[in-house]
Amino acid sequence: MSCEKLIDRFNKAHRHKMSDWFAAGTILNDGVFSSTQPADTTMAQTITFCNSLKYIDIISNNPNVSCIITTKALSDQFANVDKGLVVLDQPQTEFSRLHNALAQKYQNEPVFSARIEKSARIHPSATIDDTCFIGKNVQIGAGARILSKSYISDHSIVGPNVVVGSEGLEFKRQSDLTLLKIAHMGGVYLEPRVELMANSVICKDVYLGFTRVGSGTKIGPLVDIAHRSQIGQNCLIAGNVTVGGSASIGNAVWIGPSATISDGITVGDGARINLGGVVVKNVKPGQQVSGFYAVDHHRALRQYASLASNQP
Repeated sequence: MSCEKLIDRFNKAHRHKMSDWFAAGTILNDGVFSSTQPADTTMAQTITFCNSLKYIDIISNNPNVSCIITTKALSDQFANVDKGLVVLDQPQTEFSRLHNALAQKYQNEPVFSARIEKSARIHPSATIDDTCFIGKNVQIGAGARILSKSYISDHSIVGPNVVVGSEGLEFKRQSDLTLLKIAHMGGVYLEPRVELMANSVICKDVYLGFTRVGSGTKIGPLVDIAHRSQIGQNCLIAGNVTVGGSASIGNAVWIGPSATISDGITVGDGARINLGGVVVKNVKPGQQVSGFYAVDHHRALRQYASLASNQP
């Protein structure tokens, strides 16, 4: 079953009223939600927060957001929006606390049926949590760790000391400057014929959902794929690459050694990120980028040539 269908099934089985979680005096309009999600979510029946004018239109026009946590000052902006609405002084903090409470509630509730297929070959020193699915002819190497809510599809290879399903660095700074740790509610979904080479780490989704690696993609040693990222099919990701959180990598993309993809970046199908490139803006389909920060590859070559010609 696809990761989308797994999450949709789980989502439909869980419904929460805002009035079950928030004090009556704070609720302007009661509503129903299934999970916490960011403002631009594509998952139906979700709750999000708004503490800035720049998110008003995104949230108002997103049919997947059914409930909102916001401030008194911003609440009038949602007066004509048919969504649940609760008013609190610190929307993001309260959203994070709700998220952590739901993560605790669901931590032992499976999103899919756990199973290890008999044809899987697992090294004796590897460890696999009870809530994982290991498909047919999967190979798992020495010292690998497959953590909770990880789904590894048929014919995939997990190399030595790989970690699938780790938590990522997700903390929110509070008004007193302390850091609130945000629990990771989701999992990791590897489609068929994925290969993860030695010492790579794939972090699970912060929200209800999956960090996903598309079928046929090969990931080199010491690669870090952060939470909520979506990697397409038949990509090649070379060693020591870092892919930031919520990045979206298209199909048949090449990412060269030691490249860094910033959070939230979209890389189009067939693009090429060359050696050591640092990508801080979206890359078009078929585009080739280089450098620090990465720009169009041919432009980068001209800049390097210009710099070289001006050297004493």
